[in-house]
Amino acid sequence: MLNKLHFHTRVFIFYSLLASVIIITLSSAFYLYIFSYVKQDSRQYFIQTVDTVAMNIDRLTEGLDAMSTQLIASEELQSLSRNIKNSIKSNPGYLNTNLEEKRGLQAIFLSINSPVDKVRKISLFFTSRDFVSIGGHIVEYKDGLPEPVYSRWNSFFETQELYFKILPPTEAGEDGMFSSPLTFSLIRPVLDTYSNFKTLGILELQQDYSKIEQICSIYDEKNEYELYIIDGTDVIYPLNVDENKKLSLYSNYIENHSPREIFAYDNEMTRRKEIICYSTLEHSSWNVILVQPRSAFMKPIHNILKLVLLLCSLFMILTIIVIFVITRSLTRPIKELRESVKRVSFENPSIDVLSHHDEIEELKDTFNEMILQLQESAHKIIHSRSSELNAHFLALQAQINPHFLYNSIMSISAAGQEDGSRKVQTMCSQLGDLFRYIASTDEYRDIPVTVQDEIIHAENYLDFMKWRYEDRLEFSIDFPESMLMIPVPKLILQPVLENSISHGFKRVRPPIRLSVKGRLNNKRWSIVIADNGGGFDNESLDNLKKQMQMIDKSILDGEFKNDFKIGGMALVNIYSRLKLQYEDNALLHIENPAEGGAQIIIGGAVQLNHNPDNREE
Repeated sequence: MLNKLHFHTRVFIFYSLLASVIIITLSSAFYLYIFSYVKQDSRQYFIQTVDTVAMNIDRLTEGLDAMSTQLIASEELQSLSRNIKNSIKSNPGYLNTNLEEKRGLQAIFLSINSPVDKVRKISLFFTSRDFVSIGGHIVEYKDGLPEPVYSRWNSFFETQELYFKILPPTEAGEDGMFSSPLTFSLIRPVLDTYSNFKTLGILELQQDYSKIEQICSIYDEKNEYELYIIDGTDVIYPLNVDENKKLSLYSNYIENHSPREIFAYDNEMTRRKEIICYSTLEHSSWNVILVQPRSAFMKPIHNILKLVLLLCSLFMILTIIVIFVITRSLTRPIKELRESVKRVSFENPSIDVLSHHDEIEELKDTFNEMILQLQESAHKIIHSRSSELNAHFLALQAQINPHFLYNSIMSISAAGQEDGSRKVQTMCSQLGDLFRYIASTDEYRDIPVTVQDEIIHAENYLDFMKWRYEDRLEFSIDFPESMLMIPVPKLILQPVLENSISHGFKRVRPPIRLSVKGRLNNKRWSIVIADNGGGFDNESLDNLKKQMQMIDKSILDGEFKNDFKIGGMALVNIYSRLKLQYEDNALLHIENPAEGGAQIIIGGAVQLNHNPDNREE
């Protein structure tokens, strides 16, 4: 399907897809990196938030603990408490009548309650009814503490494992122990460390609940946070009764997880997925719980994803536009080159394309060179065709002369018969066979003859020449039978024999001895013609070699002209036809043997494509 598109479109689509894949891959990798970083950062911030709240609450309770420790460690406070405790045993309501000792304890309270860590109220209970209190807005316990409350307070310290207890404001509120504003309390036993380590009473420090609200309110509604402080199943913050069931679910769920561990939670009440983390206070059993909807927790990640998608889309669009412009500028010269090639003809053989790209200019020059070469080849083909037609015309014209000669020879033979001359008849018959072989123009004239045909023609020629030379001409012909049916070009043997008789014995006295031998070796045939004449002079050998080299070059360049006349065949003619027939396998070797005379070897590759049965005699 893409093959039907234009080149520019295919290039544009390919590089656009490649750029898109690269951009998407890099954007995905960047998003995964940012996702991991932001998620880790959100987790750290989530844990840091709950730790910060827990630390601030711890710092608040730590201040109460420090002040209570300083109070119970006072030797003066323990001495007054010891006297009051002993007096109360024998005289209940002792503090109502002995105000001096009561004021002594209040003075100690005031001296330790510093302006920096000032608590709302300090109380020391010897019994549920006997106590001493002091504070900014003193809230008098009318009849003391209810006995169940005081008993519960004492039960907290039955073991020495617990040194103090932080009381939630709800516990005090249920018993009506304070009025607005709300407070929470720290209680701890006062031990007689300077005597018998017995419990002298219970010290209570009340602090404004607004300080807890102030710490927690910073994170309320921030990032959709929900902040809770619980003590077991008791809610410390916020004081919302409707949240009890919800907090009980959180309280049960965090028992299976460690502090500062972030975990997901499917809230059945709100029907939403939430992220929860909690931290335990160091100085109390309170737990600070931070809850956030999972959608709010993942919101920064989703925002980054949207930003990455937006930037990726914009960058991809920009990249595609740039690719379009670049590919168009690169392929436009190619398109113009294609259109220019379509306009090429013999009348307009050049390509004219203006381009600022060196490669396009080189391509244009290459095309122009190729067109010039094609023009030259076309001219050569036209010239070759013209020469071929001219050769056919000359061949048709030459057919008249052999037939005239053949008819004339037959007339001489008939005259010889009338006169009773057997010699004339034989010579005319031999000469007629020679002319018939040379001038045969049947429909199979382009099919090579066989070695046997050449041998018969050569024997006819030599027999004919013996009428002239008689005993002065001797010859021998020896060919293996396996070589007789090998196809060879016509008239390659008789012209060599004729050349030997005509030129080889000008400087040598008879007898003339000719030897013709055939050889067949490794699918190559060769014929060796040897004589006892004067051989070739060096100048003749050099001329023959030069002419053979020229023939090789003209055939290689496609400029060879097959314009040899039948009557003018010689060694150069034979070599030309062997070269055209056998190409690199053609053989024509000329030498002067040491024993005298001349030797010519002709040959070629065996081509078994000749069927003599198809020829008409």
